[in-house]
Amino acid sequence: MRHLRVLGLALLALFAVGAVASASASAALPQVLVGGVASAATFKGTSEPVPKLETLKGTFVECEKSASTTEIGANGESGTFHVTFSGKCHAVRSGVSAECTGLGDTTKGTILALGTVKFVYDKLGTELGVAAHLTLEPVHFECEAFGVKELVKVSGDLLCLITPINTLTAKSAILCKQTKGDSTELKYWETSEGTEKITSLLTATAEGTAESSGQETHENLVSFVGGVEKAVTLDG
Repeated sequence: MRHLRVLGLALLALFAVGAVASASASAALPQVLVGGVASAATFKGTSEPVPKLETLKGTFVECEKSASTTEIGANGESGTFHVTFSGKCHAVRSGVSAECTGLGDTTKGTILALGTVKFVYDKLGTELGVAAHLTLEPVHFECEAFGVKELVKVSGDLLCLITPINTLTAKSAILCKQTKGDSTELKYWETSEGTEKITSLLTATAEGTAESSGQETHENLVSFVGGVEKAVTLDG
């Protein structure tokens, strides 16, 4: 199957914060706070519904389920994530389905994505919006249909909104949205007075050129501090 341009994973992501975003202006990145102090935290997530990444040409990859873990460092601003997509991961193009498996994964239909994450602003003004900026390590997986295999690479970054905001909670969600391969959220700022930046998520086969893609994922998250489930605040 040629020119698969999609990774129904992103991951997606797959990480994030069970938390709260302040609406006050800030010259720094949003932070995870525990008792008013920047803190390390772990977020564990599961997708609902099925995550989907779609290319501009309509090819998409879906997996039945995902499980993610995000580790935020002591500065409360950034960290790392990994997400495992499993349950018959497959790509679909022109009505033809191909089973996809990550390189190095021993279970068919499973794909692992790794990367880094930091909290940023998705809008400016009197009400600042907080989002998760996810940067992928290049993800390689192979899709097979009718005995023909094709290698696919996904790279780049994406922006996903966090909800709820302004609420102290141990449970939250991260939302990545797209329409026919176009990401809904593209612009972000690292400070309330910073320069506008743009994300770019790309997929390509070994023989094809990279193509823009959009990720659609809803991850339900639970936050932990010191191994114990605990409500935290994401303060902007």
